[in-house]
Amino acid sequence: MFSYVPNLRQLFIAYNTVSTRRYQAEEYEPCYTNVTDIFDSLPHLENLSIDSLPEMYLGLEFSKFRTLKSLVLYCVDVDRARNDCFIGLSNSTVKHLMLDTFSEVFEPFLPKGAFRHVIQLESLYINFFEIGNHRLMKALKPFNNGSLTSLILNNIALSRYRESPTVTFEDGLLRRNVTKHIANTCLSTLVLANNKLFAIEPGALTGPTWLRCLKRVDLSGNYMAISGWRIVIFELHNFQILEDVTLTSPPATYQDVHTTFVGGVYGVQTLSHYLSNILTNILTNMAASTNFEAEVIFSLVKPSEHYSTSHNMVGSNFSMSATDLSQARKTDRKVSAIVRGLWIRVPKSVKYLRFAYMTLRSYLTFNSDVRFVDAENLKEIYAIGIPQFLYSAGRIRGLENLRVVDVSGSMLSVREYFYDDFPSLEFVVLSHIYPVNYFEAVVSLKRLLQNLTRLTYLDISDNGLNALPPGTFSASLKLEILILAKNRFSSIPFDLAAIPRLKYLDMSENAILFLEEYEMAAIDERVRELSTFTLKLQGNGIFCMCSSIKFVVWLQLTLAKLENAGNYSCASQDDKMTSTDRFSDMKGLWRQCVGSLSLMVTLTLACLMALAFLLVYLMGRFKTCIRAYILRLVAPQFRSMTSDDYKTNVFIGYADDDYKFAINVLLRFLEDDLGVSTFLHHRDLGPGYTDQLFYEAIQNSWRVLLVITTTFLQRYPMADIVMKYASGSLTPVNQGRVFVLVEGSQVHNIPSYLHDVLDDTRIITVHDLDQSLTYEQKQSIIQCLKPSI
Repeated sequence: MFSYVPNLRQLFIAYNTVSTRRYQAEEYEPCYTNVTDIFDSLPHLENLSIDSLPEMYLGLEFSKFRTLKSLVLYCVDVDRARNDCFIGLSNSTVKHLMLDTFSEVFEPFLPKGAFRHVIQLESLYINFFEIGNHRLMKALKPFNNGSLTSLILNNIALSRYRESPTVTFEDGLLRRNVTKHIANTCLSTLVLANNKLFAIEPGALTGPTWLRCLKRVDLSGNYMAISGWRIVIFELHNFQILEDVTLTSPPATYQDVHTTFVGGVYGVQTLSHYLSNILTNILTNMAASTNFEAEVIFSLVKPSEHYSTSHNMVGSNFSMSATDLSQARKTDRKVSAIVRGLWIRVPKSVKYLRFAYMTLRSYLTFNSDVRFVDAENLKEIYAIGIPQFLYSAGRIRGLENLRVVDVSGSMLSVREYFYDDFPSLEFVVLSHIYPVNYFEAVVSLKRLLQNLTRLTYLDISDNGLNALPPGTFSASLKLEILILAKNRFSSIPFDLAAIPRLKYLDMSENAILFLEEYEMAAIDERVRELSTFTLKLQGNGIFCMCSSIKFVVWLQLTLAKLENAGNYSCASQDDKMTSTDRFSDMKGLWRQCVGSLSLMVTLTLACLMALAFLLVYLMGRFKTCIRAYILRLVAPQFRSMTSDDYKTNVFIGYADDDYKFAINVLLRFLEDDLGVSTFLHHRDLGPGYTDQLFYEAIQNSWRVLLVITTTFLQRYPMADIVMKYASGSLTPVNQGRVFVLVEGSQVHNIPSYLHDVLDDTRIITVHDLDQSLTYEQKQSIIQCLKPSI
């Protein structure tokens, strides 16, 4: 299969599990027997992703890869693993291994020493493998003192359906005797994400080797809240080269942690307080039946004086001691720690701090300044979804080099000068801030941004704003991206000229019905200055009505970059939902909305319109010919249709009283003499609605012959329908479709709509229906039956 691409460097054939069921219970076949030629045909392969068989085993055939660096093994079919499952990689050049998505039926177990053949790995990524934190850490022991630098473990916690509650609970405690198996590995990246950890023992992550090597720590998606996170936070300053820290819990909303009295039952004050009580009760009940070290476990879930007195990370005077805090929590009283003169030390090497959904056990109120120490390299801080975040009356200093602040979804109450001491700030995210009226009732957004002169990105979406103070962005001359989505703005709430570098404006999901002329002009002016200017308007209740016709037209003509090419859902004039692309016919839209005015103006120019009326008449009179002529110019292959293209040659329309003429004269001449097929309603009309049958018969006929007599015009009830169907059947591909035999006295009574589609050669006069056709009449009929040119 691969012999024709011997120089292939990358091959990705994983996630094709249908073809991998080749396992034989009694035989140990080499893995991947369906693609065995990859081992001999691809000597230069560097990156490979492949599906594992039900028995995970990489045989010696993998040793043939001399240049393989990265291997991804998709394990959805795996239900067992051999003790030497990676023996084929023992002497290989593989440095990066990923084991992804183990089967739900897989027994959460790896043989002892399963990784002993891949100790040369530099990075290991295990995803969705419910073996448990403790078991997997023990299985990683071969990497101790090895070359592994990156370890990513995602969703490896024990499933509650596999083990007892006692074992599952213990698996959520990350202790030193668990991490010791790889404590001497010089990891630069450690990711323990979504592993249901709720507590970390002091020192579990701060062995001498990790303190010296770790650059990135990611503990996102775990259940520790502030009770478990605090140990990690207090130990951060001990790391020597740590740059990136991510500590997040599963999302908890503002409402989750502000439960009030409901039905006489006292709600929990904070989610973390509630979790701490649950954990304490569980640990107390389990202490007698397990071998846990009670002192260590309780230190993980209860306040500890050790971290308020002996650590150098946080200093200064608190209004209450740690013992007081502990006692307050025990009595279920809300705690508000009022800090006077707080300083916070962070590792000097840290650049990125990410905290999300960490429910605090109390509000932090800073009555005076807060100073960060050794934070010269700190560039980005994310505090997302913190429902009890910060009440500050002082300033935060020591973050002069901070570039990014994201406090979206958090509860925030700070003074207007909060950002004044962040001179390097470039990216600010204030989306979905609590309380909901924060920027209207608590703080002025204009004053908050007053000194952010380097700001290039600002997100204040989802804050219920309907207006902005004048000059809000007067100091933000470098602002390039502004997100105002999910608010209540009915127009652009600022002057675009005040932000000369703005190139992206998101106004989606607001209350905009249409833009005023000056707003459209400002946007077009910005496009002339900056051709890449982008405007988002999706999700607004746009009007596609005559009152907003200029805006609808502008959406089609503007050079600004709009999502969906300017096609938005909108409400039409008749209160129906439609889309703006239906109004791409600008002239038709203008006629619909301003037609009356245009007509009045047109009537005042009678002399000029006389020529226009004549031209319109001629075009209407010969529109079929004109259309055919234009089609021949545009498409030279255009041809007129012939009688072979239709089911019937001639449709004969006549009054019931004139049936003798139609049958005895016309039918004999057309069918017997000329040999053409005809349609007579006395003979060929089937069951059904008469007008529908007439319409179909005319459409299926090459020529339509109408016998117009006094009886036809005055007493035949279908006369008007037949004539209208006939006049409407002309097409550019069949221009001479209709001709008439008219009684001499009725020539001038032919309706105008029918007369307009006839020329003189197609009006044949008959004076006596009781007589046979004359030679001239027959020749005229034959001429009408000839194909049109």
